[in-house]
This record gives sequence, structure tokens and C-alpha cells, in this order.
Amino acid sequence: MCIPTNKGARSIYLLIDFIDTTRIIYYLALLFLLIRRSMFYCKPSHPSIL
Repeated sequence: MCIPTNKGARSIYLLIDFIDTTRIIYYLALLFLLIRRSMFYCKPSHPSIL
């Protein structure tokens, strides 16, 4: 079993931090898309139908 050096531990922490930030960005993008989609759905494209 390998004992992680300080450099190795730092790279692992950086990787975890990177994964967290990408996950946050991904969720924000999903939220943004959902909001945009709902905005488009709320906006009537054909008022004559309503």
C-alpha cells in the first residue's frame, strides 16, 4: 500500500475541488436551462390559441 506524499494529497484535494466546482457549474447550467425553458413555456407563441 502506497503512502500518499504531500504532493499526492494536494493533487487529490485539487481533483476533489475541481469535481465540486464542475458539479456546481453543471447544476447551475441545468437550473438556468430549466428557468429558460419555463420562461419560453410561459410566453405564448400563438396568442390566438389562448
